[in-house]
Amino acid sequence: MFERDLSIELTDDMIDLDLIEDLGLDSVAFAIALVAMENATGVAVAEEDLLECKTVRDVNNFVRAYLEKESV
Repeated sequence: MFERDLSIELTDDMIDLDLIEDLGLDSVAFAIALVAMENATGVAVAEEDLLECKTVRDVNNFVRAYLEKESV
């Protein structure tokens, strides 16, 4: 999602970077990420939940947890 939809190349050492401070994501980028997640999973993601993510790791954990919850 980061690379394909936001044109941000991530490496393993970037997992704890802050989405806003380090990667420069803004409200438009969060909206793009929200749509990308919904398209990839087929599940509507609550914007408020995504906005709680502060780091790349948070987004990864959020997506995993969301997918696990929806598959139950």
